[in-house]
Amino acid sequence: MLEAKKYSIIEWIISLADEKVIDTIQSLKDRLEETPSSESKKVEGSFSTSTYAEVKNRKVDVEQLKKDQQVKFVSPEGLKKISLDANIEQSIDELLAELKELG
Repeated sequence: MLEAKKYSIIEWIISLADEKVIDTIQSLKDRLEETPSSESKKVEGSFSTSTYAEVKNRKVDVEQLKKDQQVKFVSPEGLKKISLDANIEQSIDELLAELKELG
């Protein structure tokens, strides 16, 4: 369960396109890393740089991850409905093109 939560957070961060949100996450990460290691063990959910390095270098089985997280793909029609519900002004094609540029 914990691993699934970690992967979910990682996937969410990777999908972000808003630089302000990324800056906020970076600031939070910096503050957490400034916590002395003896205190960080007392703080639930805290992490160390070495833990991050372990996760960063870990091989991920994408297919297993999809199964574990019960990934459900959205059809193009579903994406259009989501964009209408979210009142997104750009077309899905424009958004997908921007995502490709980021990747």
